Amino acid sequence: MIKRAISAGLAIIIVTNMFMFTANANTGSSESFEAYVIRHLEGMASEIDITAYAARDKALAADAPSAFLKIVTDNPQLFHVETKIRTSFKTESRSGNIVEYKYTNIEYNINKNQLALKKRRFDTAAQNALKVVDNSMSDFEKALALHNYLVLNIEYDTTRRKVDIHNAYGALVNGVSVCQGYAMAYKYLLGLLGIESVMLVSEAMEHAWNYVKIGRSWYHVDVTYDDPLLQGKTDQYGRVSHKHFMLSDAAIRKIGHRGWNTGGLPAANSTIYDNLFFRNAESSMVRLGDLWYYIEFDEKNSSQLTNLADINAHNFTTKRTRKIHTINSTWFVAGTNKTSWWQGNYSSLAAYNGLLYFNDSNSLYSLNPTNGETKKLLTVREQDGAIYGFTMKENVISYVVKHSPEAQNTIKRTRA
Repeated sequence: MIKRAISAGLAIIIVTNMFMFTANANTGSSESFEAYVIRHLEGMASEIDITAYAARDKALAADAPSAFLKIVTDNPQLFHVETKIRTSFKTESRSGNIVEYKYTNIEYNINKNQLALKKRRFDTAAQNALKVVDNSMSDFEKALALHNYLVLNIEYDTTRRKVDIHNAYGALVNGVSVCQGYAMAYKYLLGLLGIESVMLVSEAMEHAWNYVKIGRSWYHVDVTYDDPLLQGKTDQYGRVSHKHFMLSDAAIRKIGHRGWNTGGLPAANSTIYDNLFFRNAESSMVRLGDLWYYIEFDEKNSSQLTNLADINAHNFTTKRTRKIHTINSTWFVAGTNKTSWWQGNYSSLAAYNGLLYFNDSNSLYSLNPTNGETKKLLTVREQDGAIYGFTMKENVISYVVKHSPEAQNTIKRTRA
């Protein structure tokens, strides 16, 4: 039996209080405080004069650094801004009124010449991610598609040493991140679709995840914890967990999350998604037409030498699910003459040009979901190892061949 462990880290402890600044109401400007600060940060200003806003807003004047942190974390496109901040202010000696208030010593992780290029790369990466959604999807389906896209395209940085791992740029462009980057990337993509979300932080867990509004209710989504690792170090290529997707407060507490602060947002009391039909699926959910397809390990009917997994089709409108194919394959432990095997199923699932694609232990296949016809695309030699998952972009299949699920990933490519 293989145990999975996922660890996560934060570069900073993010302030989660939801400040409701209204300073723009009496400044003589229609520009909100947030928009004003963002404009200066995008221009990489070394200091920002916020006197007009702080003089009219007691909450802002009392805790301007927290307001700055909130703006940066609420706007993942500000990936170039460091969260260290200083303030300077002056008051009238008699009245105590603020006469000058500034953010000073603002730091950036790149220079102005680099920013334009990184912005273009960031925008391109975001648009590529949005290709997995369309206007026919509900907000729930869009959130699901983006959740799966990020899990498939980001690798958790167990070293915590790589560049940009704590921001959305590292997650979307570099494909390497820690929990904070996963959460900020998810928030940014959802925001582009008009889906409201915030990043939650638990100091007790040293971890961050998302709080997402679907309809009138809020739910927890932890993209990081749904990106499987083995032994806390090996990325499980092509695998997607859904155990932390759209959970209520009670459900996410039950599986170990604690210590978050929603900053005044409503509690996640709705339990309608707590028992999702695909909760135990560890393949990506892929959509063709009106149907969503996924792989679910059939533990009940599997035996010692027979690992069964079903490819199912689900219609969210009719709420009906049907099995369209069964994968019967075993991942044997190398060097044991097929007397030992790894428990579970290591098949991945993708869709392209109207067909589904999946793998068993030694072959890649296409599957026509309409008539059930399968076609073998390739087979790996037994001495080279087994296939432990794949991902697919357009017609390019990137698949992993190795001798055990814990081994380092060796990626090979073929075309559908």
